[in-house]
Amino acid sequence: MKRALFTAVVLFLLASFFLGAAWAAVDGQKEEILITEHTLEGDPEKAAGLTVRMVSQWQDHLVWDTAYGWGSGKPESRFAFYSMEKSWPKQDTGSLELSCTTNWGTVRVESGEEPVYGEAFEEGKISLAAAVNGVAGRTKAGERRTETVALRDYYPYYPLELQLNKDGFDVYYDSEDEDWEVLTDYFRIPVDENHREEITVEKNEAGEVTQIQCSDQSETGIWGCSAFGQQGVYFAYYLEQAGKISKEPGENYGLYYLPYVEEEEKRGSGSFTVNPCEIRKACELEPGVVPIAMELDEREERLYLVSREEETVFLSIYRVEEGKAAILQKLPVRRVSGEPGGEKNPYFRDLSVKASGALMVWADASFAFAVWNGEELELWRLEEEKVPDALFASERVWDFDGERLVLGNFADTMSVSVSLHVYERDGLAWRGLCEYNKELEIEQTDSALRISPPETVYYRSPLVDEDYYLSVRRSRIPVEEMLKVKWE
Repeated sequence: MKRALFTAVVLFLLASFFLGAAWAAVDGQKEEILITEHTLEGDPEKAAGLTVRMVSQWQDHLVWDTAYGWGSGKPESRFAFYSMEKSWPKQDTGSLELSCTTNWGTVRVESGEEPVYGEAFEEGKISLAAAVNGVAGRTKAGERRTETVALRDYYPYYPLELQLNKDGFDVYYDSEDEDWEVLTDYFRIPVDENHREEITVEKNEAGEVTQIQCSDQSETGIWGCSAFGQQGVYFAYYLEQAGKISKEPGENYGLYYLPYVEEEEKRGSGSFTVNPCEIRKACELEPGVVPIAMELDEREERLYLVSREEETVFLSIYRVEEGKAAILQKLPVRRVSGEPGGEKNPYFRDLSVKASGALMVWADASFAFAVWNGEELELWRLEEEKVPDALFASERVWDFDGERLVLGNFADTMSVSVSLHVYERDGLAWRGLCEYNKELEIEQTDSALRISPPETVYYRSPLVDEDYYLSVRRSRIPVEEMLKVKWE
């Protein structure tokens, strides 16, 4: 015990020593950031007035915040040392997902424990309880029984689940639990007559249920998207099988609003309260509308919805107020064909909205950009030839000065060097690389420490003959905090 405690203390002192030594050595050279410009295509004058900001860090303690004006030849860098770990909380916009509780896997108990739920299953204790109870009633003591049942024999409407995620805090609401059966009753999505569930029930010799398995044989899926505001969330959904089943009148299509209350003293903690009875339809959506992405601009009272209808992707703009929405414009963005994920219909990745316009990005690095022209958006650019950098699809930043659109993304998954692309109305005007380089050597008597943001940190411990490699964890910093591009 004493030895373990001694080792822990030594390791702590070593960590403090290395960080302190690193700070002392770096502090005198903190301005020595090297930025190299590379023009890869086009006229570099098209990048005039562009400023790039890059943040790099080592082990959450040493941080370089570097701004570079293209063509200036001189970066401006601020260096900081944090004795406690510096954190970069992810900007959480929140999400809401509506799903069917039809595929929940296995529930079992070990020998000697209490049975799952005795001989009878109570509604509210397990999803699809009625169907499971039916199979359990036909299972004999000591038997393992598997049946494939028609879900419509037990449920006229799909049992639903609502999942809210806000500030990193998840809340699940099951329509078969407490008062949340209102979800099933409100949306009233009829169960497909061909929907099948495979249910397995196992009983011990005393006739007690010891294991249940439930597997969805119909792959029912609900597509949806949402956008959180200060007091509520807008959302829309689309049942994957909607084209195959007969829809009954009800709340099947629409743009919805669910208010929530966040306790003032716990603001930002993820603690919030919702009431399912307060769900209401903000406005109608046409049958066949598949919602893809949504973003809310509360200051301008606008809601942006990307959707697909047959072979056309649309961007719709709504005026919203107090949970109500009215359509302002529906802009066709691009034609698609085939199944999602194919070459002619790549997956949609992101919608980003600013005062100057809206950027839409697909998984194949193609994009569409719409700008405000008076009171309406117009399609300014549709780049189906794709941005010449595959990492653009993963994460990116952008800015628009009225004539030039600049798109920026990290050049490598670990590098802080930045790929830049400037587009004008008629296409790509320039692209280049803002290469970031900083390497500092720290030599000591019994150990060596080399700091090389943004790549790898290496040091040899003086106590044990081993090398340690510590990667710069760029993924821990949200891209919005690490990279910014701006026209000055």
